[in-house]
Amino acid sequence: MQKTTIPLDNLLNHIKQQQDELQKLKEEIEKLGAILEWKNVDIQTIDEYKKLEEDLEKYGFSMESPRKLVSVLLKINQLGYDALKIIKELARIKSLKHTERLLKNNCITLESCAARYKQLLPL
Repeated sequence: MQKTTIPLDNLLNHIKQQQDELQKLKEEIEKLGAILEWKNVDIQTIDEYKKLEEDLEKYGFSMESPRKLVSVLLKINQLGYDALKIIKELARIKSLKHTERLLKNNCITLESCAARYKQLLPL
């Protein structure tokens, strides 16, 4: 910062100018802080939207047809069911189907091994 010499009779005026400039800077900082906070909220909203879109796609829905999803959820509520419980149960069923596929594959593998052992046992 450059040193400036201020005549004594202008000192009060200079201090007033510096205070005004300081106040303007504080106001500008507040405005910029508000803009930054708003941008962060926008980024958070976009991230939440992307997550929602991914979750919807995972369950066969899309953002292009949100009415379909809303319609299903409304119907579930109208029938007196808890949508969250249904979603949890569907996730459990999906997990059970996956486990069933794994077990069937294991059975096929074990049956194949058993058939080979049956051929070897007589020997």
